[in-house]
Amino acid sequence: YIGGWVPDVQGGARFKEGVLLTAMRNGQWLLLDELNLAKSEILEALNRILDDNREIYVPELNETVRPATGFRIFATQNPSSYSGRSLLSAAFRNRFISVSLDHLTNEDLIRVMQERGQLPESRLKSILSTMNRLHSLRSVDSALGGKESLITVRDLLRWSSRPMSAESKEGLAMEGFWLLGERVRETDNKKMIENIISKECIGKETSLDKSYELIYQDILQKYPVVLDLIAQLNLRVNNSFKRALALGFRALSNQQSVLLIGEAGTGKTSIANLISKILNVVYYSINCHKQTEAADFLGSWRPKRDIHGFEWVEGELIKAIRTGGLYLIDEISLASDSVLERLNSLLEFDRKISFQGGNDELVELKAVDNFYLVATMNPGGDQGKRELSPALRNRFCEIWVTSPFDDEADVIELIHLVMPQSIKDSPIYSTLVDFFRKLIKIINYENSHLFKPWTIRDLKSWSEMIGKLMQN
Repeated sequence: YIGGWVPDVQGGARFKEGVLLTAMRNGQWLLLDELNLAKSEILEALNRILDDNREIYVPELNETVRPATGFRIFATQNPSSYSGRSLLSAAFRNRFISVSLDHLTNEDLIRVMQERGQLPESRLKSILSTMNRLHSLRSVDSALGGKESLITVRDLLRWSSRPMSAESKEGLAMEGFWLLGERVRETDNKKMIENIISKECIGKETSLDKSYELIYQDILQKYPVVLDLIAQLNLRVNNSFKRALALGFRALSNQQSVLLIGEAGTGKTSIANLISKILNVVYYSINCHKQTEAADFLGSWRPKRDIHGFEWVEGELIKAIRTGGLYLIDEISLASDSVLERLNSLLEFDRKISFQGGNDELVELKAVDNFYLVATMNPGGDQGKRELSPALRNRFCEIWVTSPFDDEADVIELIHLVMPQSIKDSPIYSTLVDFFRKLIKIINYENSHLFKPWTIRDLKSWSEMIGKLMQN
């Protein structure tokens, strides 16, 4: 935020002032968002600005910079218990006037939702009643979400702004279930949420579990090319795939970013690719890892090919924001929190992002209407993978991508699909199908606390092994 040395087009180097110095010189307001994600030694450099001296020495310029009239610093942070956050030192924190923000009241929430959507007050009260029931459920049953809330203010705003919420009580219930119920991983917990939503919105407990079929059929009707695209991509359509496609498409069509969470091999990346083709937009993707940097998303200075000097190369995320496209952040949980939180503003409802471009200017972009953002990850605990912080996670429409093993019909179809022809021609084929069906049930469901759940890849490996044994 102070600045640093960057290459110039002639191949030399120049000092590029950061947003802090720019704001000080121009007497502007500066917001330091997610303050406690920064390292303490970096934050301590602000001490001289925050005390009575109100100045900062920049050794690269051999200059002491004092703020112009009107300069102010504001900072925000989430609790230090959130993933990747640190506890600010007392010496640094007491230089600020600290203000703790309480939860919004029901009256405040109704007013906010009324300004963002067109729902009548009776529907808004049904949404709030659902929120209060879910909050009390979380307080007595920590298994439903652990440290993470079942519903946030952002969920309320998404729910109230979706079109079917205004059409009927049943539409209100379905939109709420697609947002809140379809991200829950445990079947029993999902059923509890389904009952609460239907009771509060419709007045009686009603099954909403298969309601995603309405979205899927609507997609097929509006986009006749879907089945051809599925065949071209050699995708296998089962109930699990249809559900994830329908829910993801629903969120993206409302300009809401999507987070697909599921075990390996459940088709998360394929769903993102298929949606980009259905919407006829450019498909961009980035594979995250521990060394992923903000520059990988936004852009950086790079050497010119065969020419002396450097040039600013815009990141693919910025290209997608400017011109449209579906941008996939694959394995998002592998990147560090400090890098991912850089995208926070883009994930808000106004879909804007600010960054310093190659010409020293502060660039603020608003995403075009046909920009779509999808992120994928495996569940936390899977070979070192972790869950995202609540601050980042609740900015997405989260969808739990179920395994085909969760549906009996899908299991039998899948077994038939991966079995080698030598087994299909065998007189013991039906016995083997029954054996695999029972084995999956024992490993994935009845004894999931003892065994690592099977994936499609495991089933395929086992069937290939048995096929080779039978050939021998």
